[in-house]
Amino acid sequence: MTWSEGSHSGFTLIEMLIALMLFMLIASLLLQSLLVIKPGFQQKRGLNALEWELFQMNVQREVRQASSISVTNNKLYLMVDSEKVSIEPYGTVIRRRVDDSGHELLLYNISSLLVFQNGQEISMEVTDLVGKTHHANFYPILTGAKTPTSTRK
Repeated sequence: MTWSEGSHSGFTLIEMLIALMLFMLIASLLLQSLLVIKPGFQQKRGLNALEWELFQMNVQREVRQASSISVTNNKLYLMVDSEKVSIEPYGTVIRRRVDDSGHELLLYNISSLLVFQNGQEISMEVTDLVGKTHHANFYPILTGAKTPTSTRK
């Protein structure tokens, strides 16, 4: 069997790499142009049950550890181990801050947060981006305080 150079045609490795690079560049530009052309292309979504439950557990833990609780300007302020912890809305998220610094995200995809205090009870009403409203009540561990599993009258 003899090898003849002229009879074999095809792509070299360099040509294949250049073609692959051009394909990847065009594909990435196409995706970016779709996001610019149609801004609503990214799907809005609401809260799922596990996200909401985890958020409730985190806030309840903070409330139970707090030595003092106050609600001001739709923000929840807690004193935990001589640190001022705030839970507040920030754009489309709910964040936790310690001593007015930091930015720990607790819950995503929200459109509004309402915080109420009625005696020892803290109530939160969260509306997600889809428009569904979620409610939660939190109780500190103090003498005579209700627990989260007790029913309200």
